[in-house]
Amino acid sequence: MPEDKKRDPMPPPDATPEEIGEFWDTHDLTDYWDETQEGEIQVDLKSETDQTQSDDSKVDNE
Repeated sequence: MPEDKKRDPMPPPDATPEEIGEFWDTHDLTDYWDETQEGEIQVDLKSETDQTQSDDSKVDNE
């Protein structure tokens, strides 16, 4: 975005997810990169269990 072009203000911290989504649907993050800051997140990944039935638990329809 050219330096002389005015930007719309980013959504306020109390904006709803819908308001934030509507804003970013029509705006480009690269135009607001100077307003971003680094953050940290923690993710606790749990392995998925196998939800399939074993052969001996299948229903015999014969």
